[in-house]
Amino acid sequence: KKIGSNNNKKDKKKDRKKDRKKDRKKDRKKDNKKDNKKDNKKDNNKKDKMKDKKKKDKKKEDKKKDKENDKKNDKKNDKTKDKKKDKKKDKKRDLKKDEKND
Repeated sequence: KKIGSNNNKKDKKKDRKKDRKKDRKKDRKKDNKKDNKKDNKKDNNKKDKMKDKKKKDKKKEDKKKDKENDKKNDKKNDKTKDKKKDKKKDKKRDLKKDEKND
């Protein structure tokens, strides 16, 4: 009788050991999941911030380009205005010449 009951105790002990091992494994998995979620959240936040920064930078760059283009256009417009003025002056001069000739 003693031998059998002793074996039974050993079996129970082994079973408890296995159960504890399983439980620890489950706990580790849960912890890892939590940690992964946190890490993913952090990564996503970083990514979002980077995206926002890129957008801002792009906007700034676009604004800068627009300003430069505006300046160029203004210069062009000034030149054409000057040309028009010159043409008018030439016309007036020609008219005066014609009047003198008459």
